[in-house]
This record gives sequence, C-alpha cells and structure tokens, in this order.
Amino acid sequence: MIRAASLVRPNGPDPLHYGETYIIRWITTEQPKGEVTTVKLSYTTDGGLTWKAIGSPIAGNPGAYSWAVPTLPKPKAKCRVKVDLYSGTAKVGSDLSDYFFTIGP
Repeated sequence: MIRAASLVRPNGPDPLHYGETYIIRWITTEQPKGEVTTVKLSYTTDGGLTWKAIGSPIAGNPGAYSWAVPTLPKPKAKCRVKVDLYSGTAKVGSDLSDYFFTIGP
C-alpha cells in the first residue's frame, strides 16, 4: 500500500449508524509523487473482498468528506473505509481503516 495518506476516521471499532452523517477524515503523511488532483473514497462491508464507491471522485485534497452512512439490508460487522489519492490517473497515496467497524441501526 502506498503510504502518502493516513485515514484518520473512521478507524474502527466504533459503529456507524444507518442514515447518520459521518465526516470521513484523512491526512497526507508524506510528500506524494505529484500533486493530489483527485481523491476517491470507498467502503467495504465484507472485510475487503469488494469495495463500493462513496460519492463521486473529489477534486483536490480537502482532507474531509461528509458521508451519509447507507442503510443496509442487515447490519454488517466487517466494514472499512478506504481513501485513494491520485495525481491525474496515477495513484499516489492510499490507506484504509485500521480496524473493522459495524454499520447498523
């Protein structure tokens, strides 16, 4: 994993609740190879086997994003969030939650 980014929150294990607005935060931990032009956020509910996009790619590198936590058919306990930093089409940084957390009611 490229370590020019550090996901600050959510970092587990505190649960997230359906429908709440949650501020995802990340920092740039070292100088990436190139200016960060786009940030892509995603989440998993199956321990990292599959990832779903959180919103559209974000222009620049604002360090935070307001996420409406999705309502799932049933609570999931192996959730993580991932942040990917891009310079053009090249990935220059990436990190994910250190611990699993639950998304539920």
